[in-house]
Amino acid sequence: MPSGHVGTLMPGRMYYVDEARAVLDGTDLGRPARLDRNPRIGDVPLPARGILAIGQAAWRVRGGSAGRGDVSAPP
Repeated sequence: MPSGHVGTLMPGRMYYVDEARAVLDGTDLGRPARLDRNPRIGDVPLPARGILAIGQAAWRVRGGSAGRGDVSAPP
């Protein structure tokens, strides 16, 4: 990740998001869109369209009070 954290994503299932609706504090956040180019966070490319992934992920926590090793999301 751009933050320097190292992680692994292990999707078990992936679904394309073709239709969705989201409202935050009464403001419509718009519809899902497919972009011409993949957006990036630093050097990390993101999907060009909405995707819902269900699975597992694990990251190594660096420094601070949480720096006690690996942290994994429960299955």
